[in-house]
Amino acid sequence: MVNISIINLVKDVNGSSREETAAEKLRSSLVDEFNKIPNASGQIVIMTNVTFGGGSVGELDILLLCDLNGVTFLLFDPKDSVNKEIVVQRMCYTIEIKDHDCNGVELKNNGFNVKYDGVWHPVSSQSRKQRFDFKNYLQKYFSYSPFIYNFIWFREIPGNELDSIVLKAKDGIAYDDNVLPKSFSFKRLIQKTMIVTPNSVCWNKERTKGWMNCISGVDIINDIVKHFTQRRIVVGKLTQERLNILAMKSAANDVRNLDEEKFTLFEGRAGTGKTIKLLQTAIALKNKGKRCLLLTFNHALISDINRTLFLSGIYSKPDAPTVQTSTMHSFFLDLFWLLGVRNDKSIIDADDYFNRNGYKKDLHELHDYIMSCLSESEVENLKDMSNIIDWDYILIDEAQDWLEEEKEIIYNIYGPLRIVVADGVDQFMRSDYKVNWLNGVNIGINNKWSDTCLRQKPNLVRFVNGFAQELGLDWHVTENADYSGGRVIVAENYSTTIHAEILNDGAKAKAEPYDVLFLVPPQDVKDEKFIKYDLYKQNKVFLFDGINSENREYFLLDNSECRLYQYDSCRGLEGWTVVCYDFDLLIEYKLEYFTGKINSGEMNPFAGSSVLGTAKIMTYLWSLMPLTRPIDTLVITLRNPHGEVGQIIKKMHDDKRHYDGIIEWRIK
Repeated sequence: MVNISIINLVKDVNGSSREETAAEKLRSSLVDEFNKIPNASGQIVIMTNVTFGGGSVGELDILLLCDLNGVTFLLFDPKDSVNKEIVVQRMCYTIEIKDHDCNGVELKNNGFNVKYDGVWHPVSSQSRKQRFDFKNYLQKYFSYSPFIYNFIWFREIPGNELDSIVLKAKDGIAYDDNVLPKSFSFKRLIQKTMIVTPNSVCWNKERTKGWMNCISGVDIINDIVKHFTQRRIVVGKLTQERLNILAMKSAANDVRNLDEEKFTLFEGRAGTGKTIKLLQTAIALKNKGKRCLLLTFNHALISDINRTLFLSGIYSKPDAPTVQTSTMHSFFLDLFWLLGVRNDKSIIDADDYFNRNGYKKDLHELHDYIMSCLSESEVENLKDMSNIIDWDYILIDEAQDWLEEEKEIIYNIYGPLRIVVADGVDQFMRSDYKVNWLNGVNIGINNKWSDTCLRQKPNLVRFVNGFAQELGLDWHVTENADYSGGRVIVAENYSTTIHAEILNDGAKAKAEPYDVLFLVPPQDVKDEKFIKYDLYKQNKVFLFDGINSENREYFLLDNSECRLYQYDSCRGLEGWTVVCYDFDLLIEYKLEYFTGKINSGEMNPFAGSSVLGTAKIMTYLWSLMPLTRPIDTLVITLRNPHGEVGQIIKKMHDDKRHYDGIIEWRIK
């Protein structure tokens, strides 16, 4: 006997959800089928609404887990083009449910698209993304993953009608036939599995019988069911405070009181709460039924925002109000492809493409086309045809670092009324030119300026203001009167003693290891790995490796590891404690970077300033970015404590009048 059960992880208080209804239908069909198979035994578990987090896709409609004995089917072998007996053992499926009829489904470019509100959305790519994100999640928590098969279940399309869609579009094009009709048998599912990817089929020597088994030697049902039914996600204090801010009625009222007939601009220096205001605005708009896309520069911040959205219960859905995230460059690369500037979305050598003006060349071509050739009605038609630009609102973080052509393109597609901007005023990475987002706005403006630091404790604000003053920068933020404390530790090396100290101090404030942000310069990175990663791990300094490109879009739900990123990925991030590792090497790296940009003509020297003078100002402004990431404790390590940076901080340490008790100089 095969025991077939359903586990609904999220119960719908208003009755059965579409996922629960689909699961009941699937179970009933499987029970009828397996009752007719003699000697079959084992179990099948159908799980619904599986939320797992970690990547850009965080939810499965249905997870189908099978662990069977004595189940054999005579099936067509696509490799040898003959029928063979297939013994089915352990299998794992993710199933995306769609309720469209034939008019809302098309097969195009090797994938299925479905229509929501007149706009086509790529469901095949979404299904594949679910599969890989779920696989990565399982590997993080179990150190293994079964081979996962991803299928799409069109619950309202009979088999003959689904076949007609395939035949109409096929024309000799190969595609993954991973779609299921309104009614299907388990045998049919296994047959389609063999056609899609016969990786799990192992043959005996006679090649007359095959064993289909996505993983051996583990109890996948027990492991996965136990994990998701008993899982308890522990939210650290810092994360909880952020979630509370997003949920606060007063914050929601602040956003609600923004005039929706005006262009909204949040301005302020680092730590004044611009990103959180963008998120508050996005969530408020989502609650009004809008679909919002938040654009920023770095993957690390996207992962952090996606983690916050996941813990807030906001998931990515093409058919519902939502908040999604993307890097600005990814968004524009999609636009290049959509409007024919590029033939594909992918970039083989990203460094070469961006550093040798490939991106700027494509941007210029797109700008000329949109500004001179694309009418307003054609823009609206594009929105109706493509999910790439089908958004009610675009929210832009770090807007001060955009290029003028990027701003004009986004204004032309959406108009200022549907754009919300957070402008960081003076922290640039790409240009010496600051975009004025108010130019071209012919409607009223919600302009919200803040110079009060909402992130850092007063002692840290004092330190950063003083460091900026020592560097000759026109930079100042106001301390928050509601906060107190904060400290700076300066050392030559980051030792296990310091690490234990900051973890213990953090624990007293209910901060988790996750709330420690570790930043390193490129000089300390080799082959996408921090050169001391293994050494620290051996000494029980556990770091989530955000430097590795495989983890670029992944976020942690486990709080037991500190976060590790390169300095270039720190914009928008924060931590209870931030370790600025080899901070003086960061200064060297940025000085060389900006000098090269000016000498190549990509940036211009400031009026009345030399190349070196301008490069120093740009470098020093940039160096304030990591210094403004911590809330409570800033740890700075210096490769050369007696160099220029070290001497500036030592001078501040010795100034007891202004910095008494703030800076701990732990260098002999």
